[in-house]
Amino acid sequence: MARDTPASASAAPDAARVSMAQVAARAGVSGQTVSRVVNGSPRVDPATRARVEAAMAELGYRPHRAARALRTGRSHTIGLVVTTLATIGNSRMLQATAEAAAERGYALTVVTASEGVEAAFAQLADQGVDGAVVLNEASALVPSAPRPPGLRLVVVDAPAETGAIVVHSDHAGGSAAATAHLLSLGHATVHHLAGPADSFA
Repeated sequence: MARDTPASASAAPDAARVSMAQVAARAGVSGQTVSRVVNGSPRVDPATRARVEAAMAELGYRPHRAARALRTGRSHTIGLVVTTLATIGNSRMLQATAEAAAERGYALTVVTASEGVEAAFAQLADQGVDGAVVLNEASALVPSAPRPPGLRLVVVDAPAETGAIVVHSDHAGGSAAATAHLLSLGHATVHHLAGPADSFA
């Protein structure tokens, strides 16, 4: 027969969470200093920052993402919009974006534009992301798609004006370098095996 779980038992994991006050006590600083370190404020002496970060590591402190979002108005989450992850280019860009985000303390939310980019933007806005990256095939859909006010975008390889920050890969330069390399090896002809005709890349 099933038994009800006591409230104290269900609360146990939260009770084990290390607090900022504990980190402050271990590092010998104020709680405000710990808060500044957690939120990436430049107003912390490098030696003090190192001491606080060492205390965090020793105690296993993890910032409470939801609480920080309420306090700062930022979720420290980035959205990634793709049409598919089945292609090598998209999957490798996902890996690179995830690694870069993690290095800066950001989480990554991936949304596929199966129902259109507008729906993907709305989903990311509902999740309160700080910004979004749009990859490759999905980039072509951005110019015609309305987006929620305040949603900051970086669009990769957009074929038209998007009204957002755009990052272009140097496909022409890369192709020229590869061709020159093959010709320098003595090959008389270099053939081009093209991708999908509707691919901007």
